[in-house]
Amino acid sequence: MRRLTFRSRVAILFSLILAVSLIGSGVVFSLAYYSLNLVNIEKFLIRESSEVFEKHLIIDNQEIFFRKDSLGKTLSAYLRDEGLSSLVLDRSGNIIGSYGVYRGQLDANQGTVFVEPDQLNVVRGSNKPMFNLKKLYENRTYLEIISPLLSNQEIGGYLILSTDVNMGNQMMVLSLSLLALILPVSLILGWLLTRWMVGKSFKPLEDILSHMSKVGVGNLSKRIKIRGNPKDEIVRLSESFNKMLERIEEGVEKQKEFVSNASHELKTPLARSILALEVIEEDLKSKDIKKSLSSISQIKKELVGYGDLIHSLLTLANIHRSTITATNVVSNTKKIIKELEDESAKKGTEISFNSETKKGFLIQKDHWKVVLTNLLVNALKHGHKNSKIIVRIGEINHKGYLQVENLAEKIERGTINKLVRRFYRSEKSKGSGGQGIGLAVVRDIVSHYKLEINIQSRHDQIFLVSIEGFDLVN
Repeated sequence: MRRLTFRSRVAILFSLILAVSLIGSGVVFSLAYYSLNLVNIEKFLIRESSEVFEKHLIIDNQEIFFRKDSLGKTLSAYLRDEGLSSLVLDRSGNIIGSYGVYRGQLDANQGTVFVEPDQLNVVRGSNKPMFNLKKLYENRTYLEIISPLLSNQEIGGYLILSTDVNMGNQMMVLSLSLLALILPVSLILGWLLTRWMVGKSFKPLEDILSHMSKVGVGNLSKRIKIRGNPKDEIVRLSESFNKMLERIEEGVEKQKEFVSNASHELKTPLARSILALEVIEEDLKSKDIKKSLSSISQIKKELVGYGDLIHSLLTLANIHRSTITATNVVSNTKKIIKELEDESAKKGTEISFNSETKKGFLIQKDHWKVVLTNLLVNALKHGHKNSKIIVRIGEINHKGYLQVENLAEKIERGTINKLVRRFYRSEKSKGSGGQGIGLAVVRDIVSHYKLEINIQSRHDQIFLVSIEGFDLVN
C-alpha cells in the first residue's frame, strides 16, 4: 500500500468500504426478508387453523368429526386450494386424517412419525399453537403449526397445518446470487469512479504541488489562482501558501536590498581607509609624523564605525531570538546619557532627562540601550550645535512612552518616512558620517515589541521621535 499513490489508496479504501456495505446490506436484506416472510407465513397458518377448525371440524364428546363448509367444500378440497398440508390428531396423538405431503409420506412409509410426544406435551401445557421448521416432501422446508383443538376449555385433539417456505429461501438465495454478481462490477466501477472523483477533488492540490515545484528565488511573485468556497480546506491551503510566498518574497527583497545597500555603504569607509593608508605611506616617506598621526586617527574612526555597523547588523539579525524581560529604564537612561557626555560636549549640546514614571518597561536591556543610543547619536549628528536634546520617559493610558527631541534643519514631509529605512541618509546628512542604519534598527526593535514610532518635524526646526506602547512593570 505504501508504494501506491494517494489516489489509488483512497480508491481501494472506498471500494473496500463499498464491498463491505454491499455485502452487509445484502445479508441484512436477505435475513430481514426471510424473517418477515416467516412472520407472514406464521400469521397465515394461524388464520387458516381457525378457518379449518370453524368450518371443517366438529368436536363432540371428545371425538372429532369432519364436515363440509357452507359452500360444500370438503377439508381436502379446501386445503388443496390453499396450498396447505394437514394432519388431524385425536387427543391421544393418533392420526385420524392426513392431507397433502403428510398423506404422501404415510403412503410411502407407514412408520413415519410426524409429531414428537414432547411437542404435544408443550402444546397441551400451554394451550397455545407451536411452530416448527421441518423437512418434508423432496427434502423441502415446511413451516408447520401445531394447534390445540379446544372444546369447553378442554383439548379434544390437535390440528397440524404446514406450507412450503422454500420460495422465501429461493428468494434469499437469488438475492445473494445477484449480490455476488453485482459485487465485482460495483467494486470495479467504484474504484474507477473514486479515482476520478479524488482526482477531480484534489486537482487544486496538484496545482499547488506543481506551483511549489516551479517556485524559485527568481519567480516568487507568482501566485496560485484561488477558486471555490472560502471555507474549503484546499482553498484555505492555497491562501496560506500565497501568504507564505508573500512573506518569503518580502524577506528575499529585504535581503537583496540589505545586501546591496550594505555592500555600497561598506565601500565608502573602506575606500577612505585605503586612501588614508596611502597618505600615511607618503607621509612616512616624507617623515611628516603629524599628518600620519592624523590619518591614523581617521582610520581608527572608520574602524570604530565598522564596529558600530556590525553591532547594529547583529542586533537586527538576532532581535527575534531574544527573551523579553523588564528593564529599569530610568537608571539605564541616565547611564546612556553619561556615556555620551564627551560626544555631546564636543558639539556643545546639553542632554536633559525628564522622567514622569518610576515603573520599568518590558524590553530587553540591550534593546533599550540600542534604541536610546541610536536616537541620541542621531540627534547629536544631525542637530544644531550648542543646542539642547530633551529625553522624556512617562506613561499614558497605562502604557509607557519614550521621546527624544532636538533642534535640527527642517525635514521635508516626504523624507520623514524614509528616515527609518536601512542605510538611508538625507542629502544634508551624507557628509556627517555614520552608516545610515541607526533609525532602521530602532524601527525593527519597535516592530518586534509591537510599539508605535512617530517622527515629526515641528515648527520647521524641532525634530521629535516618539515611541509609545511599552508594557509597564512595577
